[in-house]
Amino acid sequence: MDPLTFDDEDLHLRVDRGMFERFNLNSPIHTFRVPLRRLGALVHDKKPHKLGQLFFGIVRDPNSELYGTARFDFRFAGSEAVQVPPGDEPLFRAGFSQVAVLAGRRVV
Repeated sequence: MDPLTFDDEDLHLRVDRGMFERFNLNSPIHTFRVPLRRLGALVHDKKPHKLGQLFFGIVRDPNSELYGTARFDFRFAGSEAVQVPPGDEPLFRAGFSQVAVLAGRRVV
């Protein structure tokens, strides 16, 4: 199976062989890698005309939601936040819906 990828400006997300990887193309030191079964993603401060922040981390329970993860479900937030314009959040939701299917997990 080919890797599943998602690109948004300088952000590159990739799922391959059960691993999720986040790359900031401007700074390779901000790479984040985690098994899909432990991935959590959360959009914080999602308001109509303001940038949201997307966080990636490791969840305590591998059965928790993959996208829309509740803050208390995170065991560890492993990457700096990504700025998400309000109009782009549905694109991230759609991309993470595909990732959730591969992981056998839910999207809130």
